[in-house]
Amino acid sequence: MSDKEKQPSDHTEEHSPEITSSRALIRELLPLSGMDALNHILNHEDPGRLIQGLPRVDLFWLVKKIGEDDALPLLRLASNEQWQHFIDMDIWQRDRIDLIKAANWVNRLFKADPDRLAAWFYEEDNPLGYYLFFKNLEVIIKTDNDQVIPENFFSLDNVFYIRTLDKDHEEITEAIIRYMAQVDFSRYQTFIQGLTGIIPAEMEEEMYRLKGVRLAEVGYLPFEEARSVYAYKKADLLEADQSPYRLFTPEDDDSKAMVPMLPFSHTRGSNLLTRAIVQISDQGLLDRLRLEFAGLCNQILSADGTPLDEMDVLIKVCRKTAGYINLGLEKVSDEDPVLAERFLKNNPLISIFQAGFGLALELKWKMERWLKHAWFKKHDLGFDFWGDQWGAVLEGFSQNIPAFNTGLEGAEAYRGFERFSEIENCRIILNHVTALDQLMGCIYSNYPLDEDVFDDPFLSFYPFIFHFWAGTQLGLGPGLQPLSIEQLRHLFVILRGNEQTPPFKMAAHQNVFIENLISFARGIPNEMSDQVREALIVLWREFSDEYAWVNMENLDYRFTRFFFKKAGN
Repeated sequence: MSDKEKQPSDHTEEHSPEITSSRALIRELLPLSGMDALNHILNHEDPGRLIQGLPRVDLFWLVKKIGEDDALPLLRLASNEQWQHFIDMDIWQRDRIDLIKAANWVNRLFKADPDRLAAWFYEEDNPLGYYLFFKNLEVIIKTDNDQVIPENFFSLDNVFYIRTLDKDHEEITEAIIRYMAQVDFSRYQTFIQGLTGIIPAEMEEEMYRLKGVRLAEVGYLPFEEARSVYAYKKADLLEADQSPYRLFTPEDDDSKAMVPMLPFSHTRGSNLLTRAIVQISDQGLLDRLRLEFAGLCNQILSADGTPLDEMDVLIKVCRKTAGYINLGLEKVSDEDPVLAERFLKNNPLISIFQAGFGLALELKWKMERWLKHAWFKKHDLGFDFWGDQWGAVLEGFSQNIPAFNTGLEGAEAYRGFERFSEIENCRIILNHVTALDQLMGCIYSNYPLDEDVFDDPFLSFYPFIFHFWAGTQLGLGPGLQPLSIEQLRHLFVILRGNEQTPPFKMAAHQNVFIENLISFARGIPNEMSDQVREALIVLWREFSDEYAWVNMENLDYRFTRFFFKKAGN
């Protein structure tokens, strides 16, 4: 395998047998389906030790890969600390508990190991059971024999009468309560008695605080703090050498065992980041990068408010994280993997990420400044005015977090930027759009438009340029006069000149097109002239390519985007 094809996980490591075993397991499981991964683990000679030796982050995503309800054997093997991580990661919506998700997780843990769940709920430092049962149960304490208890209440001791409020989980909730009483009846009574003294808002606030402390260890910060990941950072602030930056590097086996492997394993593909990583032989540095990368992914998940529903969520956030890190490295390293490695060593990954993300932010800010006085905005036109491709690029930068348009449909239409070339292509498109917008603004300040022209819901910028220019070539004067189909065909006779057979290149009229339009756009600043010319060259090529193979008799207003169907109406 060549260096270019190698992946970051190809390094041979020197660790204790336990760490080596857990890391080898992650690599073995990566290409497997969920059920094959589960069977692979259960066939191990000591699956319990193997599972409890996995970092919490890796086990969480492994359970997502398998499917929570199919992963009950793994939940049975997991430690209480790992259970707590599942709960912390999956039941919160910002600063509030999602009762449905919480109930689903409690049900899974009960099916996995009912004895341990009961004991876990009885622990004084575990408020989850108290909070959920307070929300899901109505409890009546019978104080005398003549007291009438409403229907649908049940009791295990003729003192505490209970009714489940969550009808969707009524059966399993009652089963958990009965099992808790069976395990330790006196503690059950104490537990139910304790429900009457709960102040839920205070308990939820304290649970949120403790959850934040635990998840901060793996980079999953509260939403308000996590948003700082998208702070702007100039790339020239990154250090190639002699940086004061030093992150804790795991040294003892216990610390090394907690370093997540799964997120870093998804930094796939051939780019500058992966080429730099594959060169690193310092295992301490690799562990530091794994730890930082996993924490950065978690921070981004929190900042984006992404539901942690499936393994694909991890894969997407890893791609986004690695993409912006790669973008930052490309900006400062000029495609040199040796230099990129030095930047990785001397800077926090979050700083490199922010330097890459900052390049997208700069374009977003440039677009926002232009939009304040853009000609098309003054006429209440949307981004689709600029066509499918250019409009989609602008739409990507209009989002709170700027995104790259992939050209695909649906959920895959936008993603984070991954390469400097993507930034540069978008920069060129933004330059073209701003230049053409200014061109049209100048032209139509001199030749005012009838506002009815903007009523077409499928309106685009093409006819404002080409239809206007066509009138000048046909001797009709500047403006958007209606053109008959005969006049349109006469225009192409002029443009094609002596060309008798396709492809019709119309090359002789490119400069005429450019200079003629600029001559009508009095007021364009000198610094914009070059950008206007570049944009018009792109448009002319698009126009000439579209009509290169169209015979004169096939010209039809129904199939053109460059001319108004009925100009001025």
